[in-house]
Amino acid sequence: MDINLRYYRISETVGFLLEEPLTELPSYFEAWSELGKNVPHYLSQHELRSRVEKMPLLDYTQLSDYHQYCLAHLLLSFIGAGYVWQEGDKGVVQSVPASLAIPWCGVSDYLGIHPIISHTDFALVNWTKIEPQRPLELCNLQNICRLPGGKHMEWFSLVTVQMEMDFASGIRPLLSAIDSVEHGNDDQLIQALRGLQDTLCKMKKTISRMHDELDADVFYNVIRPYLNGWGGAGSPLPQGLIYEGVSEQPVQLSGGSAAQSTSMQFIDHVLGIEHKEDHTAFLKRMRDYMPAPHRQFLQDLSNRPRVKEYVEASDNKELVKEYNLTVEAVKNFRSYHIQLVAKYIVVQSNRVNRNKSYESVEKKGTGGQSLMPFLKGIRNTTAAATVQKEPLLGQVFPCLIFLGNKDELDADVFYNVIRPYLNGWGGAGSPLPQGLIYEGVSDQPVQLSGGSAAQSTSMQFIDHVLGIVHKEDHTAFLKRMRDYMPAPHRQFLQDLSNRPRVKEYVEASDNKELVKEYNLTVEAVKNFRSYHIQLVAKYIVVQSNRVNRNKSYESVEKKGTGGQSLMPFLKGIRNTTAAATVQKEPVT
Repeated sequence: MDINLRYYRISETVGFLLEEPLTELPSYFEAWSELGKNVPHYLSQHELRSRVEKMPLLDYTQLSDYHQYCLAHLLLSFIGAGYVWQEGDKGVVQSVPASLAIPWCGVSDYLGIHPIISHTDFALVNWTKIEPQRPLELCNLQNICRLPGGKHMEWFSLVTVQMEMDFASGIRPLLSAIDSVEHGNDDQLIQALRGLQDTLCKMKKTISRMHDELDADVFYNVIRPYLNGWGGAGSPLPQGLIYEGVSEQPVQLSGGSAAQSTSMQFIDHVLGIEHKEDHTAFLKRMRDYMPAPHRQFLQDLSNRPRVKEYVEASDNKELVKEYNLTVEAVKNFRSYHIQLVAKYIVVQSNRVNRNKSYESVEKKGTGGQSLMPFLKGIRNTTAAATVQKEPLLGQVFPCLIFLGNKDELDADVFYNVIRPYLNGWGGAGSPLPQGLIYEGVSDQPVQLSGGSAAQSTSMQFIDHVLGIVHKEDHTAFLKRMRDYMPAPHRQFLQDLSNRPRVKEYVEASDNKELVKEYNLTVEAVKNFRSYHIQLVAKYIVVQSNRVNRNKSYESVEKKGTGGQSLMPFLKGIRNTTAAATVQKEPVT
């Protein structure tokens, strides 16, 4: 895959870490350096606030390059965290003085991140070698800036740094995986997936070392409070923090969070691991705390193909196996992260001798999310991303066995030659956004959907009789597709609308045989729809990712010819079908 990693400030040696971070700023910025590198000492003396209030307002524009701005942000963010949280929740300040706020916000604007301590400060730019001539490894790393917590704090930070460094070995396999999908190279994709599995294994081994030198009591009661954000319910600063000299209105920001790491979001995108809507929204919001080039990198990847769609369309058993092993490795990494969170946060939050000066971060993530539900949700949707190949359709739905024969339809011909002529006209993305004018009939353009399997009366008939109910937006689309059916068929469905549905009868029945046969029927419908998804993946999704596709008809790239967002619609219909089975509660 042709991509300039340096443009995005990504390294195949250290990954998303900043290469060769600076440890010193020019002497003009000595006030920042002296305070920023001695935060734990001044906090222990309860002197940090008074020293910040005496700090001169320095001209941050005298910083000369990206590396200097990164070090400045690190120093100012550590100073800022100490200033806000020096006296705990009850002694929190409502604002930071202009001598800190103005340069902190200015440097943040330059870097495209927020004026708060984040994963960028805590890990990506906060490392240097102890001995320059020795290799890059955990035992040869040290922090530039520190928070309270002594060796425990440094270990927590440096293990995180090492994990980011471990991820560097997965960058090339991930890019190779995208390239493999675009060129239809199964062998290359299998090798890429195995390479990513090795990377995830290294990362899990590194994160397991957190136990070696990080005491749970010190982490929860001493280190973690300084990674907290400000704003929102439960915060001692519910309105946020005022940055004097920059804004008179308080600003709400999330604190440092592992969700601000680009690495795992990169893996999720390439593999095609999709999370629940609220979790996805949170992860996207965390991108605002990433360095701007890394955020842009993820954005630029958004239109590149995902491996899962390719694997779903493949009959290569070895490829399916390696994909599922890779997803399993991601799941295992996330499961281990949950174990760490349980030990270092959840258990500690229940201790009677916990530090009650910082109750605002009790069981929430420092990024502001409800911690365990979020992490378990992300882990569970990862586990669900494995590809389960359906049995041959004829084995579960014999009357439709003919669909199992794909021998006579070439995917390239279907996508590039046949499908464009089934397209409709009108709507965003169409070359005829206003629609088509039918001369002699109307002076106004008419928008119409193209040919679609959703216009078949058969499956809507089955859904109605069985009582399979889909989501509101999907139901609305299916009802709109009735306008493209022959009028007598449309009337037939309409006349059925007041007739009873089988599901309601089965739900009220104690006949176990009836419940069993109903569920087998629903399963057969689900299997049919799953197989349809496999066909769509092969004939449309994979083809749309090919670099040699016919670009004369880009308007129907991954949308259905009926105009719907194709895979989300089909998977949604399949999932609500699967959910239609009747689960009888045992008699109590």
